[in-house]
Amino acid sequence: MTDVLAAGGWRNNAEMIADIARLGWIDSPVLDLTYGLGKFWDKHRPAELVANDLDPKRGDFTEDARQPPHQWWDRFQAVVYDPPYRLAGRRDQGFDDRYGLLEPTTRAEMLELIVRGSQGAARCTAVGGRCFVKCQAMINGGTYTDQPRIVQDAIEALPDEKFVLEGRFYLITRPRKQPAGRVQRTPRNNVSQLVAFRRV
Repeated sequence: MTDVLAAGGWRNNAEMIADIARLGWIDSPVLDLTYGLGKFWDKHRPAELVANDLDPKRGDFTEDARQPPHQWWDRFQAVVYDPPYRLAGRRDQGFDDRYGLLEPTTRAEMLELIVRGSQGAARCTAVGGRCFVKCQAMINGGTYTDQPRIVQDAIEALPDEKFVLEGRFYLITRPRKQPAGRVQRTPRNNVSQLVAFRRV
């Protein structure tokens, strides 16, 4: 069996999650706060998986990740939060529909969703359990936004829970094409991260 690498050459999130599960980092019960089409779990499905999504056709629950119900707090051995992390630009019907984001959304609104949802995910993590947040550093409007650092700061700022950064898993993706007629002036980021924290 091959080693589990931080950048394992995975084709998708499901392959990455399956490798992380091989490390013993995904124990039941598991909460997926942004279940969507359930693609994270195509290769490895925990024995107990709570599927939450704002779209009632996609999840068993429709709770807001930013304000998860108190009965979920401190309960799960693994919590996954995969928010939409593209900060601006024209909405893409095929991609953004998975996140319920077909209307224009500001950079500030997106970052608020990422920060508060990450903190909600952390609150649902049991002591000894792990919290995973999917995000991506990117340049928007000429400004570099280090989403993984923002997520880390948000979780470490929680007053009543203690988390340690346990690792980052890197998924290399095919970037969108540069819009026609626009000159490229910054590198296009084609690496998303699944940032892993352990509650101690």
